[in-house]
Amino acid sequence: MEINHGMHTGRIIKTLQEVYREFTTSIDNPEIRTLIYNNTIIAGGSIASMLMGERVRDYDFYFTDPEIAVKVLNYFIERDFSATRNLAHIRKMENIKGVEEDRPYVKLVLGSIEAKHEGPFRGRLLTSNALSLSGKKGGPSIQLIVRFAGSADKILSNFDFVHCTCYYDSVTNKLCLNQPALESMLSRRLLYIGSLYPIATIFRLKKFIKRGWNISAGQITKLALQITECKLTPLLLVDQLMGIDLHVMRHFIEKINDKIEVGPDGKEERLEVFLAKHFANTSVATMLDDLFESGELEGADDPDIDNFD
Repeated sequence: MEINHGMHTGRIIKTLQEVYREFTTSIDNPEIRTLIYNNTIIAGGSIASMLMGERVRDYDFYFTDPEIAVKVLNYFIERDFSATRNLAHIRKMENIKGVEEDRPYVKLVLGSIEAKHEGPFRGRLLTSNALSLSGKKGGPSIQLIVRFAGSADKILSNFDFVHCTCYYDSVTNKLCLNQPALESMLSRRLLYIGSLYPIATIFRLKKFIKRGWNISAGQITKLALQITECKLTPLLLVDQLMGIDLHVMRHFIEKINDKIEVGPDGKEERLEVFLAKHFANTSVATMLDDLFESGELEGADDPDIDNFD
């Protein structure tokens, strides 16, 4: 029987200090270095992985202020993604709960843009939700998450599973753990606490179950009920799919984006109206079968769903 020994808190803090140091010192612009160090937290699956003795795949940085997120994002767009002429800005958008919020936004025609650079901490993938940067050779990557911004409590309130709600604050040098998260890790039992991305969470379930986690029927029902309450529009559906491997979902996203229309009142069609209008002759189920069950789309059976941990 293989036993994984997790890190103690002192070692985790030291590891995350080094992550901040190596990442920020790789940035030429001193203002951007300072903004990242003083206005981000590391949260999500990386801390759970360290506590449980598992491999860390990436470190997720979250910003405490959306305006700072935009400034940092634009620095990397201009440095590593010169192919796009679009810079990020603050845009008022409605989330799946029908609540309007200020969000960093960058217009990307195909939903994402890739870049190929050599060396660590260089831009790899840019989406409307996050910027992925390469890590050190063979090491975890860095993700700058711009979808959520604000205080630590506000950021964590958007997470789906409780075991992801531990975080590290570089300013105070504190690792903040909580009992429900630790109990979830010890039992490897998924506890759903709500999310702005419940559709992406369905795909995340597959990832966690493959890693030996369990989930009760009650937790699955909570997730299903939240999806039924979503006020989905075509754009919000695309937004949901951004939490899944874009290589796999891009074709479906393109089919939706090609047909999205905004009415004279500036509002989108409801999702069910949109689907009936534009896909009447080809059902969405048939379209998805054609895209994902043909065997031609690499990764369709095992999508990368680490975009949000």
